[in-house]
Amino acid sequence: MSNIEDREILSRSPLVLVLAQIQFPYPVPRLGDSNPVLNAKMEEIGFPFSDVEQEYTFEIGPEGKPLAREPKLGSRLVFHSTDATSHVIITQQAITLYISALPNDVIRYKGRAPFAGKLAEVVRVLGEVADSLVDLRIARIGYRYVNVLDSTDKEIVQRLVSAELSGFAFMTTADPATGRMISATSQLSIGLNSKNTPVGSNEHPDTVLQIRSGVLLPGETVDPAIQPRQEAAWVLDLDSSTTRAVHLNATEVKSAIMDLATQARSFFFDSVVTSGFVERYR
Repeated sequence: MSNIEDREILSRSPLVLVLAQIQFPYPVPRLGDSNPVLNAKMEEIGFPFSDVEQEYTFEIGPEGKPLAREPKLGSRLVFHSTDATSHVIITQQAITLYISALPNDVIRYKGRAPFAGKLAEVVRVLGEVADSLVDLRIARIGYRYVNVLDSTDKEIVQRLVSAELSGFAFMTTADPATGRMISATSQLSIGLNSKNTPVGSNEHPDTVLQIRSGVLLPGETVDPAIQPRQEAAWVLDLDSSTTRAVHLNATEVKSAIMDLATQARSFFFDSVVTSGFVERYR
């Protein structure tokens, strides 16, 4: 199964979160405010339910467990699909689209093209509501892809995940009575340059791929959109982002997300997981 489109749609996928985020270089006034016209247009593209919430930062503690939310100035506008699996969050500094898996269900993610297309629809709608947003420069755009495997058994994980990503997860304390593992994930960041970048250049890479791999202990999470589990699980958290010049219009945003998603998914299947992963979850 060499075709990435074939591999990314696995019938029993352990995928729990797919997220795209557009960040602005400065706050955009009133972007997170409720707007009846925007609400109506968002309903037309599949997000009929909306809420205005207090904006906050979500802090994860040193043991990976969620800590209290920290309120921020301003509000955020949150839209939900009918089946409560797709969500859009709009604040003064960012636009986020994400799809999350419901408990005991396979994620309803249909692939890169539909996902990028949906984000492009959101951008188009925002441009129709506020002319000032059209072609606004984006500071950062990213695509995130989180899998949570159903086992932390060493033998099983090593059949599914590249050996280089095992990290320290399978180390144990010499005396369990006097010590315990409080964190068991490792992180790697890779910079990818375009074909036009000279070899050895010190320029900031066009794309940064970041992979976090390892054991999530009971009660841990890597994102507020992912419910902490009662039992330990193995996480593969891949983030692909760029700070190259992209503007807030549907065409550029869709193209950028497709590029990021393609790089992320190719890296995931070629370097993060083994053929055993595809066999287990297809």
